[in-house]
Amino acid sequence: MVERYLHIEVNVDQRSKRRHQACGDAAAVVRTDTAATVMLCDGVGSGTAAHVAARMCQARLERLLEEGFSLHEAFLCVAASMEQYKQPGKPYAAFTVAQVRSDGHATILGYEFPPPIWIASRQAQVLGQHTFMQDAVCGVESVCYLRSGEGLLLLTDGITQSAMGNLSGGWQSQGVADFVSGLLQKRQAVDLARQIQTKAAELNAGIDHDDATVVWMQCRPARPLSVLTGPPKERLMDMAVVERFMAMPGPKIVCGATTAAIVARILGKQVQVEKEPSSLIAPPKYFLEGVDLVTEGAVTLNQLNNVLEIDPKQFNEINAVTDMYDLLAEADRVHIFMGMGKNPANESVCFTQRGVLSRETIIPLIAQKLRRQGKCVIIEPV
Repeated sequence: MVERYLHIEVNVDQRSKRRHQACGDAAAVVRTDTAATVMLCDGVGSGTAAHVAARMCQARLERLLEEGFSLHEAFLCVAASMEQYKQPGKPYAAFTVAQVRSDGHATILGYEFPPPIWIASRQAQVLGQHTFMQDAVCGVESVCYLRSGEGLLLLTDGITQSAMGNLSGGWQSQGVADFVSGLLQKRQAVDLARQIQTKAAELNAGIDHDDATVVWMQCRPARPLSVLTGPPKERLMDMAVVERFMAMPGPKIVCGATTAAIVARILGKQVQVEKEPSSLIAPPKYFLEGVDLVTEGAVTLNQLNNVLEIDPKQFNEINAVTDMYDLLAEADRVHIFMGMGKNPANESVCFTQRGVLSRETIIPLIAQKLRRQGKCVIIEPV
């Protein structure tokens, strides 16, 4: 059975207390092959000092997660630091971390932060929280399962404390949940983060009393894409690698003439070369039954890296590189099988002279750019 994944769309809407001043809230998302983790930090006060405190908090959380700390371990480390910063002049920030696995299981941890809101198709409700104490740190935890179409709202107190002067205690998370439920029931939830931000400003009568941030995380089926480039390290691995590649969900790209020949041999098919290539820029395309796109290897990958972050409206022609660009643009979960076998053709000095980077060098650069676009990228050496 083909495994199905959920992708987490993350939409952030921020409003600074003072126009043209840095926002004292910071939001970021870290994606791995198993989960998406969203961090929302609220620096004390507003302006530059609050912005720096929030960014420092967010950066430390991100670094700890990247270094292999679990969600709870990273949370406790940063919360312990915040306990030490509860004095004037220190970079203190309240924060929350929400981690949603690709199967929909969600864990949300909060440190002096408004509770999260769960949203389904017609209803929104504030999630219950369990309070825990560990290593002199008091935190709260919420756990839920999300299905496709469902999601979570994370809010700083600039939102939940809107209308403090008019409503007892302000809008609060429950007020936000009621507002969202009304939009959902009327089928008017079009741009949820922006709609909440607009309502908060309305409740404040246009006067911003604090920085305000809304993070809307929504689940949907992932759009997977698989890329096989380069021969496997050992010839004996060819069949297993090709069979696994062909069993992956979604469109498939084979990049490299040698790689295409291996796939064709295992599949018992013939590789055909583009008969009348019209491109003056990119190498010609190949065709192989069962594979969505087959291209040349090193040069195509280098050209793809050069154009990954430009507007496709600037393309002057359609070719193998632009076709790969389009397939990657549609995907949000990219699995790259990177062959570690030696390919004498790519070791020629002419590649070095032309500035063509090796597969081992160019693939991480491409992955870095794709991740900046919010995609989950898995590189699997084979």
